[in-house]
Amino acid sequence: FEAKKVRLHMHNEYANQKDAIKHSHPKNCKQVVVGKRQGLKRLLKNRLHQSHLILASPSIYNDDQVKIWISELLSPAQPYPPPTLYVADDPTIVRVRGFRRTSENRVFIYATLRLTEESKLKPPILVLSDVQNSCNLGAIARTALNLGITSILMTETSWGTLNDTALRTSTYALLECSLAVTKDLVKSVKSLRNRGIHTYCGENASAGAVRPVESAKDGNWALVVGSEMAGVPKDVMDCVDSLVTIPQAGGDSFGVAHASVICLYELSRRSRTCT
Repeated sequence: FEAKKVRLHMHNEYANQKDAIKHSHPKNCKQVVVGKRQGLKRLLKNRLHQSHLILASPSIYNDDQVKIWISELLSPAQPYPPPTLYVADDPTIVRVRGFRRTSENRVFIYATLRLTEESKLKPPILVLSDVQNSCNLGAIARTALNLGITSILMTETSWGTLNDTALRTSTYALLECSLAVTKDLVKSVKSLRNRGIHTYCGENASAGAVRPVESAKDGNWALVVGSEMAGVPKDVMDCVDSLVTIPQAGGDSFGVAHASVICLYELSRRSRTCT
């Protein structure tokens, strides 16, 4: 759990930034710090991820629900060895965490996020093509979970962007999602189509307006969204089933987070009504 962070500045050269993120986390797992009651609750909902250490203040013993959740994490029935629980006063937590304002939280879980096999992702699926901003990634994941979308396929660059900031921005929604990483997005999109999943790609005015999926009441679709700088690569756009756009009255194009929110809402509207 060494503090290894990649600072993202949108004014940096795109190619250098993309390369730095991609190589920052080469393994199929990632160490993160989960905080707050909400993070603890979401971590329990996805047993694929592994908890290693719980750092908590004595005030957790005043919260019956938190005590129940921690007991579940410490249970030997978990698929992994139970984590170690440390209870410390606030000054000690500040020293361990490194900055003062986090002492407002009562519990921190040092955990490892683990990936799901790409073929096991269940539609509807959100596909992130080189999203480079942690806050954007977190905001998109938060919306996806709120709309019932829990499968996320991402490129290596997007996987490198997933850090503690993305987790907090998502209100820890990423912990409930099944995550998979692809090295060849074109091949992955074709694989989705072979599984009978209708693939959509968010693009500008050359595409048809986004609308609810007419034929897939079971949510059998996937949406590809692109990076903040370059959008979706042309070879990926060429292999999806449908291109969609958001009609605008004026102004520049939507940011990737806002565009994703609108597209996910529209595409999932019919399946939510049926549900």
